[in-house]
Amino acid sequence: MQFNNISEYIQYLVDVNRNATIIEFATELHNKFYSHIDISFMNEFFDIASEENEGKFVVDHQKLIDYGVVISNRSNDILNRLTSLGLVENEDYLLRDIPQQVSSGTKHIKKYKLTPEAFFLALQRAKRAPKQTVDPTIYAKYFQFLQKVVKYYDKYQIAKWENVCKGKDENIIQLNEKIDKQTEIMQQQTELLLLQSKENKQLLAFGEKAAGDNAELKQEIHKLIDINELSRQEVGKLKDINELTNQKVDVVYNHLIDKSKTSTKNPKDKKDVHHVIVMDKEKMVNMNSN
Repeated sequence: MQFNNISEYIQYLVDVNRNATIIEFATELHNKFYSHIDISFMNEFFDIASEENEGKFVVDHQKLIDYGVVISNRSNDILNRLTSLGLVENEDYLLRDIPQQVSSGTKHIKKYKLTPEAFFLALQRAKRAPKQTVDPTIYAKYFQFLQKVVKYYDKYQIAKWENVCKGKDENIIQLNEKIDKQTEIMQQQTELLLLQSKENKQLLAFGEKAAGDNAELKQEIHKLIDINELSRQEVGKLKDINELTNQKVDVVYNHLIDKSKTSTKNPKDKKDVHHVIVMDKEKMVNMNSN
């Protein structure tokens, strides 16, 4: 894919949600916009500049010879070169005498060890000497390229973060809209519940009134039942009295029949009348006992 400028490329990475490492970003940036710069040594430089090497004396002075900073392997030439580049012993580099066994005995060889920071500083400050086969000035262009990589990678990271925040903001807006809608629904449901509660109270009041009326009705029914029971009792008493009366009439009637056969004949004088006294047996017994 072709891009007119680095900003378009960065925006593309953001739009496709690409999470590129700084090495991936540097490689792609070089291929698309800075292919004329030699970065064949970039991976080795990244290894030297690793976090675990930071501030440590890990770069052998042979690297200065390999990359054209120093053209001689003689100790004095190396020391003079380091001094001319403004490097300080025990801060930027260490000098050690390394004993080696040779046929004539023990020989001491001077070794220089640089920090990664001092090594890269030497690369940037170095100039090409006459008849020097390796041109160290190419590294200055490389470090300028790295500065651009860092600058644009920062822009890429910022743009990616802003895009994430934008997405979060949109999600927050959508969430707020959803909350507002849910709140409106809840308000409607609350109003409906209040209306139903009001209706329920009215129904409850009606039910309580009906229950009161029903209680009064039950009391009236009980009264009527009591009255009906009393009436039934009175009717029973009347039946008993009627039965007793009928029995007495039967007794009198039978007695009259019996007496009619043996009693005194009717008086000659029609003005004389026989009177019959009907008396309960119990009273007769009481009268005889007296």
